[in-house]
Amino acid sequence: MSADVRIWSCNVMQVDELNRAVTQIIQDVEKIKRNHNVILASVQNNEAKDETNDLMAQIKKLSHRVHGGLKSESFSWQPNKLTFI
Repeated sequence: MSADVRIWSCNVMQVDELNRAVTQIIQDVEKIKRNHNVILASVQNNEAKDETNDLMAQIKKLSHRVHGGLKSESFSWQPNKLTFI
């Protein structure tokens, strides 16, 4: 396998990982929306509040990972003079 193919293969895997993380963030945001409706509909629902807090922490971790991954990809691709269309 040539060096170019290995680089592209690695980049594709990184993009796939970032795509999975973004998909997970989207799913977590939808869960938070449902939890907010449950919280607003009832006076005492600590379970929904706890789940919402856990989801928010998970979203924060994933978003930092996605941001870092995107940032590192842009830096690693610049020397190769790849452009996005």
